[in-house]
Amino acid sequence: MFQNLLILSFLASILNLSMAKIYVSGSSDMQIKIWNDSSLMISRNISQRITCMDVDLMSYFVIVGTEKGKVINWQLESNSTISDNGNEITEVKSLLVLNSSYCLAGYNGSVIFLSLADLRQIQKISDTRFGNIIEMKNLSSENIVLIINKQKNIIVFSLINNTILRVNLVNEEGSFDILNRSLIFAPCVVAYGGDICLFNLKNDYSLSNTNLQDLAIWITFPALKILNESFGIYSSYDKFFLKSQFGFVNFKTTLYTAKFTNINKILSLDSLNDYIIAGHENGSISHFNKDDLKLIKTFIGHSAGFSTRVVKKFRDISLIQNKFSTLNTNTALKTEITTYSSEFTTKIYQTGITSSFITTIQTTALSKISRAETSSLLSNLQHLTIESNFTTGITKNTDNTFYTELNNQINQSFSIFTENTNEFLKILNSKIDLNDCISNCSGNGFCKLDDNKYVCECFRNYAGSKCELNILPCFSNPCRNNGQCINNYKSYTCKCFSEKNQSSLYYGKNCENKVDLCENEKCSDNGVCFDSGKLAKCKCFPFYSGIKCEIQTSEIQIYKCVIRTSSILAIIILIMTYLLMIFCDLINLLNRKGIKNKKYLSNRRSTKNITKLKYIN
Repeated sequence: MFQNLLILSFLASILNLSMAKIYVSGSSDMQIKIWNDSSLMISRNISQRITCMDVDLMSYFVIVGTEKGKVINWQLESNSTISDNGNEITEVKSLLVLNSSYCLAGYNGSVIFLSLADLRQIQKISDTRFGNIIEMKNLSSENIVLIINKQKNIIVFSLINNTILRVNLVNEEGSFDILNRSLIFAPCVVAYGGDICLFNLKNDYSLSNTNLQDLAIWITFPALKILNESFGIYSSYDKFFLKSQFGFVNFKTTLYTAKFTNINKILSLDSLNDYIIAGHENGSISHFNKDDLKLIKTFIGHSAGFSTRVVKKFRDISLIQNKFSTLNTNTALKTEITTYSSEFTTKIYQTGITSSFITTIQTTALSKISRAETSSLLSNLQHLTIESNFTTGITKNTDNTFYTELNNQINQSFSIFTENTNEFLKILNSKIDLNDCISNCSGNGFCKLDDNKYVCECFRNYAGSKCELNILPCFSNPCRNNGQCINNYKSYTCKCFSEKNQSSLYYGKNCENKVDLCENEKCSDNGVCFDSGKLAKCKCFPFYSGIKCEIQTSEIQIYKCVIRTSSILAIIILIMTYLLMIFCDLINLLNRKGIKNKKYLSNRRSTKNITKLKYIN
């Protein structure tokens, strides 16, 4: 079984070795350029400044957007260009090839579906929530597109009903990248800005995030790229100090490594088999080693002073042989391709294998091989012998590392053919689909021959026919509010998120509960307490301000002074009124007594004047 896999590995290695380091770049100097490593293969001037780009690997299209709102399709097979009918007058913000038939163009406040073949407008959707689009990514398995804009939102757009499903505020702008709905690499704000996070797209299309790094408040991220499930790369730019940085991020440990600082601003990143390409603001292009980000080379890619807006990986070397044969390609590259093809084919002929063997491997790409092709291979492989001059002859003719790699692969793999020809022929002659699990174990398992059928034998913690299911309890992200999930075999525990040197604001099995921050906050009785997310804050009543609503405004002070003065005056008036009433009552009392005295005296006087009569008998 192991030898069978080595045989299949050899077939794959032949295909991989035919992969050249081919990518395409676009610049504000109006040039589209296709490169093999750092050698220019072909270029095209489209007479408009390029703002964005995407490629269709199946139809040999390069789609570019321009500052004047045009979408242009460079059809490499015919070396011709077509453009849309001028759908917009504002610049094209982002382009996304959806499939072999359609692409999506993003503008300010709208997106347009276009036919790839003729750039005919299919449908335009306008919605202010789109904002000023920066970049779009396709999550084809979910039939949705994620869009990030300058309004610091990540928008979830449905390709089924062409509507916005949700607008998620991330409070930061920049590039982003996506591997699946559980691994979205994007800028965010957790503390003060300049942060990068991993987001998980929930079933309701909201986003939950895990903070990776808090860099600085003025940091932006022109380019973010996911390498695999464990690592990503980023370019950052400090708007305050005008400094650039480029480095690794470990998604598992949330640690990052800044490999380069103060380099020219990187606007675009992409990864090839063994290295990373970067487009700079000054028009140059750099290559970095994928393992340690060691700088390999930097060269002038586009005109000085015109930024290399975007770089995208492209196709294998067969594209150059089949599609560029009539174009004005780089002479050295054409010679290299011809030399490689002729030498390899000649040596194969010497060993008794016809050129159909090479053609079959390149065109079938490990898919099902027809019975006729198998018969041809059977007749040739049975006579396969490896001569010493075959492997040495290649390295003598050139110093190119490509041939060295080919030589090493041949030395390691051809003995398998000679020793296990019957086993190899049995595999080729069977009805087994060699592609069934070689490319479909999701990277989480390996192929195993079981009952004349290749199946996936999954690594630990993975399950499913394609090893697509992660059975670890933490994979479903049960911990809420940025809690850290810790796997405990078949169960899990959540370590609730907390700021440095502070206790967590959350509690519960899934960190679903939050501490009542307003329990002991009265806001000086001049306001109402509310939970701002991390702190208890006070919403003050009118005429009050301050963190605790302890500060009175001048208006309330004047108002209180008027009330105080009015109260004092009212009290004085009341007191005086009361005293006046008492005084009046005293006067009335005195008057009554005077009147009584006068009546008494007058009565006495009248009594004295009465003559007393005596009765005389």
